[in-house]
Amino acid sequence: MNRNITHRILWGLLFVLLLIVARSASSQTVSIPVFVSDSITHKKIANAHIRIDKTRIASISDENGIALFNIPPIFPLGLICSHVGYDTKVIRLSGYSVDTLHIELSPANISIPEILVTATRTERTNISLPNRTEVITSEQIESMPATNADDLLRLVPGIYITRSWGIFSRNASINMRGLNSSADILILLDGAPMNKTAGGSVNWHMINSADIERIEVVKGPVSALYGGNAMAGVVNMITKKPVNILGGYAEMSVGQYGTYDAGFSLGKSHVRNNKGFWWNLKGRFRTGNGYILQPDYLKTMNDTTLFIREYSGGIAVGYQFSPKSKISIITSGYSDIRGQGTKIYDPDGNPEENFTLHTIARYDYSFKKISVSANAFLHNEKYLKISESLNSFNEYRLYDTETDNGDLGGSVIATYLTGKTNKLSLGAEYRTGSEYGTDIYFTSTDELEYQGNLSVISFFAQDETALLKGKLNLVTGLRYDAGWFTNGSLLLNNPSIVNYIDENVLGDLPESSWNRITPRIGVRVPLKKTISVYANYGHGFMPPKIDDMVRSGKIRKGNKEANPNLQPEILEHTEIGAEYTHRKISISLSGYYSTGRNFQYLIGTGDTILSGSGELKEILKKENIALLEVKGVELGMKALVAKPIIITASMGLNYSEIKEFDTPEGYTTDLTGKFLNETPVIRAGAGIQYQHRRFSLFLTWEYTGEQWADEENLTTIDPIMLFNGKISVPVRDRWKLSLDINNLLDKPFIDKKGYLSPGRFIYATIRYTFPG
Repeated sequence: MNRNITHRILWGLLFVLLLIVARSASSQTVSIPVFVSDSITHKKIANAHIRIDKTRIASISDENGIALFNIPPIFPLGLICSHVGYDTKVIRLSGYSVDTLHIELSPANISIPEILVTATRTERTNISLPNRTEVITSEQIESMPATNADDLLRLVPGIYITRSWGIFSRNASINMRGLNSSADILILLDGAPMNKTAGGSVNWHMINSADIERIEVVKGPVSALYGGNAMAGVVNMITKKPVNILGGYAEMSVGQYGTYDAGFSLGKSHVRNNKGFWWNLKGRFRTGNGYILQPDYLKTMNDTTLFIREYSGGIAVGYQFSPKSKISIITSGYSDIRGQGTKIYDPDGNPEENFTLHTIARYDYSFKKISVSANAFLHNEKYLKISESLNSFNEYRLYDTETDNGDLGGSVIATYLTGKTNKLSLGAEYRTGSEYGTDIYFTSTDELEYQGNLSVISFFAQDETALLKGKLNLVTGLRYDAGWFTNGSLLLNNPSIVNYIDENVLGDLPESSWNRITPRIGVRVPLKKTISVYANYGHGFMPPKIDDMVRSGKIRKGNKEANPNLQPEILEHTEIGAEYTHRKISISLSGYYSTGRNFQYLIGTGDTILSGSGELKEILKKENIALLEVKGVELGMKALVAKPIIITASMGLNYSEIKEFDTPEGYTTDLTGKFLNETPVIRAGAGIQYQHRRFSLFLTWEYTGEQWADEENLTTIDPIMLFNGKISVPVRDRWKLSLDINNLLDKPFIDKKGYLSPGRFIYATIRYTFPG
């Protein structure tokens, strides 16, 4: 009896002990790493939210797409993974059957709102902005056929890009909203201007598409916020930032016409707990032998192939002091030499050389309801061109042009949250630009020297308000700009017997000044969840270019004379539009009307001068004389046909006419009733993007209608239709092979100067992506 009781007690104690052990084991969790990636591109997804259904247990993926997740044994359970821009996914687990979890999220419908900074210099969704905006994402950038960064803008409605020699063009001309000057569009790189004060152009070769994270485009005048050069709109190129694991890429490319390209980018972030530094290095080299520009029936013994040799590199560093304070410095350099397709004696054939240095410094700080952003930039370009030619008497002419252009400036912007639905921004900017140049004529004694400075100081205010519980979004802005031209001079040293410059314009140039008050108001109203309408009114302006104010000399049309008294061009703009977004489709429609005053034109003064070859040449001068009228309509569409297929389409109609031409007394030109040259009436494009696990394909179609080649509307440029394509294939882990084909059908065209385009151009690239 006692023995049986003892056994029962022992068995009871053992049973209780087993229950305690089991209970203890059951209360333990197992830590399992979860990898989150894009189901199509297989890119890591940072900041994905992962949680266990019906619990408070959650985690967030880091920059490498990894979340260390503690999973308790409460099976079966549902693991819910979500991220903005992706469909939410639920994984069912019945036990600890895996050591790691891989979750692939599918891109969501295209109606997800985009966050933009460029339109207001504050974070806003595109559906709340009273402007027409476009965003080109990193996925689109990686998939699109593009041998230059400007190619990424070709499907944006309302933008017209001219790069008729392909990669051998010295630069691209980008027009927007019916205006025909690249200087009318402000190009930003990480928020700092790239347009030169001297001439308004942008060195697009400095910007490598592989380093761009996203592109934001704001259409219509934004001068109330950004000042000059933003008369037609703003394009902001935002570069990639490094993550916590050493990452980047290395790539090599080979193309037609003996083209070779190699580049790399490498960086790492050491920011931990919102404190630490980051860095990034990049470099690129490209060379190509080119082709002959002249059509066969016009070739001469002096025609030769184009060529390019390009070098670029950069370094970026930053430090985050706290979640509310950070600083960064980005420096990049570019150097090239290009042959221009003709050669008489010089072995390189009229070469052009360029060296550019660009530096951006930025500091951001936020405190409670106030955020402050301060930035400074420095841009310097040295340019050399050797020109040799034979005149109409078969006499040899040789001269070189050297210019040194510099820009520096900075801005401070403070934004204050005055309420739950209101933001007030105040800012000040300063920018100064300079040009110093010489034209040295080796076949005569003439040495031309010119220089000048243009400085602008600005103050602006902007108010963003959401009224009627977000049913009406209002943005108003006002800016004051004051500019002054100083230190101008034009000298002709060792003049030859036959002078080609009027002596009355030589010597110190008179100083001049101007000021502008630029207003802006816009409103967007959501009618339904899927439909919104907007309207805006604003002014834009474009300052005069230093080159037009200080430089005199020979040009194709005759002899150009400097005009230091030029004033800004002014544009008054009204626009209405609507946008429809619903799950798999987005459609936008805009109509606008603009009038421009004081538009600058190079016109004949009525005087002539005897050139060195004995010919009479007309004297030409830039003047503020034209009243312009622009009427336009834009239509854009993006549709998700099926999960892997996205179709985009765009069309723009522009009528840009000179309504009045106030010709000064004695001048010979009158362009009243003429249309702007190099502004096609119709511009259309379409693209189809197909993403598969094993490859991606992007095909584009572009149509540019007939346009006038000259200001007098005497000759036209024929319509151009191009097909381009790109296919990308992952060949091994972290390796990818891509093939770009521009002008698929091999249809060369003639540009406004009568030169040939390269026709079909094939570019093959192999890239290795580092782990980060």
